[in-house]
Amino acid sequence: MKKLLKSKDERFNDVAKISHNGAGTWIWDFTPVNLQLMRECEEVSLRGRPSQSTHTCVGKAAARQLVEQYHASQPQEIRQ
Repeated sequence: MKKLLKSKDERFNDVAKISHNGAGTWIWDFTPVNLQLMRECEEVSLRGRPSQSTHTCVGKAAARQLVEQYHASQPQEIRQ
């Protein structure tokens, strides 16, 4: 949450990469998704898997909601 609140980029592109034994990747690539629901909505095929861009979109949408909820929960004088 601290990284999200520190972000200066509206798309959270400045949130750091993570490393998997030296192979760096964006943290968004590992956002969990509800695969069963995505199949029911026909976003992915029955045997298919969501793309990394799908994981990224889900992760960034969730991050935006978390930041919005955090700011909404703060007293008015802290928000400004």
